[in-house]
Amino acid sequence: MKIGLVRHFEVVHSCSKFMTSKKFEEWVKAYDTAPVRQDYLSKNQIKWEKCFSSDFQRALDTAGHIYKGEITIVKELREVPISPAFKTNIKLPFTLWCVLGRMAWLYSHKSQYETRIETGKRVQEFVSHVISLQENNILIVTHGFLMKYIQKHLLRQGFKGQKCIKAKNGKIYIFEK
Repeated sequence: MKIGLVRHFEVVHSCSKFMTSKKFEEWVKAYDTAPVRQDYLSKNQIKWEKCFSSDFQRALDTAGHIYKGEITIVKELREVPISPAFKTNIKLPFTLWCVLGRMAWLYSHKSQYETRIETGKRVQEFVSHVISLQENNILIVTHGFLMKYIQKHLLRQGFKGQKCIKAKNGKIYIFEK
């Protein structure tokens, strides 16, 4: 069984270097609806039998570019939501907002929409479902941060593959069992 994990193509969306918590929230919402750059594609020699994709448009656009069959849309493949760890009108660096948001998620802070435990549960249930299908070649199109947790669960299930520390947009990471 082969499972291909793909992070959506690069999103065409810029940001300010410094922003308030409100501007960071607005940036996240705009990023979630921004188009992707489709001028590149990962080399792909595998004939995928099934494709699962996040319901975010950037993932669907990527899946449609790589896979030519029916795409199964799965909301459990959405990116782990991020929001400011606290409210302030002080402008902080964009990168700091991202780090603080992920740290707040890691510690299940009330500022986040989803806890680390909830993320783990949804990923574990999805991976178990995919494995139970017993298909040979499955393509999963999702988001960078969530890919780390999908990968972790695949490795726990005995899959071997290239670990993606920081997943590249449009690259297919293959896991086999």
